Amino acid sequence: MTGRTRPQRILQEINSLASYLVNTGIARSQNYSIQRTAGKFTDVTFSTAESVGAALKDQPYEQIHGLLIIDKAFNIEMIDNALLQFMYRFDERQMIKHRLAFFPSPKVDEFVRDPEVYFTDDPRLEPSGRTTIPIPLRFDYDLAAAKPDLSHPASHLTIGQYKQLRIPVSAPMTPRMFAEFILRHFYSPSVADGLPPSKIRFPTSISELEKKTIYVMIPE
Repeated sequence: MTGRTRPQRILQEINSLASYLVNTGIARSQNYSIQRTAGKFTDVTFSTAESVGAALKDQPYEQIHGLLIIDKAFNIEMIDNALLQFMYRFDERQMIKHRLAFFPSPKVDEFVRDPEVYFTDDPRLEPSGRTTIPIPLRFDYDLAAAKPDLSHPASHLTIGQYKQLRIPVSAPMTPRMFAEFILRHFYSPSVADGLPPSKIRFPTSISELEKKTIYVMIPE
């Protein structure tokens, strides 16, 4: 689906992805996406999304992750306690904002000692010892906040808790694309291959100036 994407399509895709991951056993729980409308804005989010902002304020990562678990501030909790969040905002015409976040387990080095839980013998999942550092990452899209000087691409990737780190991304990311990215690079390529299909696509948002830098390309 191209052009205008309705909130219901995004909501259905997120919930379908969550159910699939729980059914495969690679996720342990889910909080269903909900739709909220206030004025001209419609959000596709989860019921405890208000807890996200408070949890992220100037705290060590382990505490942030713990607060998100306590408040159930996530769409999907993976088998290793990593968390996935899907948040989209629409106005009356189009999708104008999204926040897609991955919070790995603070104890990831202990979990990867047993790669069989990922249903694969992929060498990327072999024990890595105490050198494994959990780093959250986030794909953001914010049409209103975009700037032409590379300081704030409309669509960008943030790694870790660096406020000024915004790697340009060529387009907004659909729920399925985000889930596939996380599964393929952190868990199981075979589970990624079995994800429910999607026809949702968003228009390209990258500027000509951003194309001259290193950026993340979203498949068309």
